[in-house]
Amino acid sequence: MALGKTIYKKDCKVAIAVMVLAILLAIPLGFLRTMYRFYNDLEQEFYQGAYQDGLSIQSDLEERMLLAQNLVTVARRYLDAEDPSIAQTLQARLDLENAQTPSEKYQANNRLTDATAILYETLGNAPLSEKDQDYRRSLYADLLSRNDTISHDPYNRLALEYNQKLDGFPAALLAQLLGVPKAELFQ
Repeated sequence: MALGKTIYKKDCKVAIAVMVLAILLAIPLGFLRTMYRFYNDLEQEFYQGAYQDGLSIQSDLEERMLLAQNLVTVARRYLDAEDPSIAQTLQARLDLENAQTPSEKYQANNRLTDATAILYETLGNAPLSEKDQDYRRSLYADLLSRNDTISHDPYNRLALEYNQKLDGFPAALLAQLLGVPKAELFQ
């Protein structure tokens, strides 16, 4: 009888130790899984939109690159091929196309905004046909409109919420231990 109680006590201690170990492993693994899912959803928001509908910062940036290219096409009809405003716009467009992270894309987008403003003004001094003058205005208005749309995108708000969750306790400790990345803002 005493042997049965000893085995039972050992089995109970082993079972408790296994349960405590399982709980201790479940907390960081659950945290890691949850935060990476949130991080991936956030990335999808930037590239595909909140409802995977393509209404995203990335799609607006791609449209801005296309609009800038169209403005360059008009400019090439009236300006010297070596005009610095054309070269600057093309370089800014290329920089945006090659940017990888949200902050890199933000900086490149600002350079594209500045370059297209200069090209728009330069074209305003050229003897454009009435049709091209209207097209120039339309392209530039669309470029500005896309920037306005980007400014209302929920990505930055969601990224801030995600980062705030990582800054709290015990999330900050777990994030540091497990290498959970912070979200990069589009700014």
